[in-house]
Amino acid sequence: MTSSPDQPPDAPGPGVTPDQAPGPIPSPIPDQAPGPGPQSPAPLIGALVEPFTVQRSRPGPALLRFPPTGPRAGWRMAAWLVVIAGLLVAVAAEAAAFAGDAAQPWACAVAAGLTVLPLLILGRSPIKAWRWMTVGLASFALVAGPAHGWAWSPTGLVLYGVVLMLVGAASPTGSLAAGVWIWSVLALWFSGWGVSQWVVAALATAFALFAMVGNLWGGRSRARQELAQTSAERDAASAQQAVMAERARIARELHDVVAHHMSMIAIQAEAAILREPNLPPATVASLGLIRNAAREALHETRGIVGLLRGGESAAEREPAPGIEQLQALADAARASGLEVELVADAVPEALPAATGLTVYRIVQEALANAARHAPGAAVLVTVHQRADELSVTVRNGPPAKPDLA
Repeated sequence: MTSSPDQPPDAPGPGVTPDQAPGPIPSPIPDQAPGPGPQSPAPLIGALVEPFTVQRSRPGPALLRFPPTGPRAGWRMAAWLVVIAGLLVAVAAEAAAFAGDAAQPWACAVAAGLTVLPLLILGRSPIKAWRWMTVGLASFALVAGPAHGWAWSPTGLVLYGVVLMLVGAASPTGSLAAGVWIWSVLALWFSGWGVSQWVVAALATAFALFAMVGNLWGGRSRARQELAQTSAERDAASAQQAVMAERARIARELHDVVAHHMSMIAIQAEAAILREPNLPPATVASLGLIRNAAREALHETRGIVGLLRGGESAAEREPAPGIEQLQALADAARASGLEVELVADAVPEALPAATGLTVYRIVQEALANAARHAPGAAVLVTVHQRADELSVTVRNGPPAKPDLA
């Protein structure tokens, strides 16, 4: 389509409303963030710093811990000393053989000690053992010098590979193992002057394999431990569910046995009052007390059932009885024939709810025993609060009538 001379090139054509006019062509990817730049060197710097900043690492196998503990510790200690002494002699002999006529006994002994003695802390802290053995690796090269294209103790290299494996096993993310490997390769490269770079590369590859195998081994061990922990937590949850199921079963049986009979007592007491309209007032009052006591017992039983079921019941939402209800408890006991005197100086607000409930239950049980075994007796209830203790005393006198029960 061509535009007329009077029509600007960007104007909408015939039959096209301004709302339909095409606007500026949008960018194919609006608000596109700039592409990623060079990778940050922070992970590499962290890997290089971590081998010298970490203070405590995962310990090595218990078999390598010195001094040994447990059964036959004496025999294991003797074996340790024999192995360490043999390795010291072997590394010192290698240093003397490599140095030749220029060998210094004390220098060979120092190189052997720095190479072998870190094994004593290998079982407790592989990373610390690696630090000292790296110094030993370089010191051996300084003492022996490059001879026949070689600069390190063969025995020391084998021990060094074992240490790298244990350090790799102690590295959860692999960054510690990577940093240790980098520093190990640098130590090889700087100490191995005059040694073929192919030899250094081969040793670096072997060190990498040792570190990788150790890291895989440690990851497998950690995965097994996490699996065992998860299994233990699952077993604990299953046991808790079994306990809750048993509590629910007890709650059902308690409700069937106790609540049914409490309901029948309350109903029979109410029915007796309605069935016999000419009962004496004292009998009506006694039946009313029986009815109210049965209802209260039924209410408390339902609260206990709710607790056993583990769910939220109405009884859990209502405040538990405490010292504030002692006066009502005493009035109910007086209505049953007891002469109750209540002396309480405790401050309810200063007591925990559990303590107030305990006091209420103690007084409730004591008054029930007095009404059962000493009907009509005078009962003195004393609740005295001191600075750090609360005393509850319930004393009753002789019954007003002989107890025929």
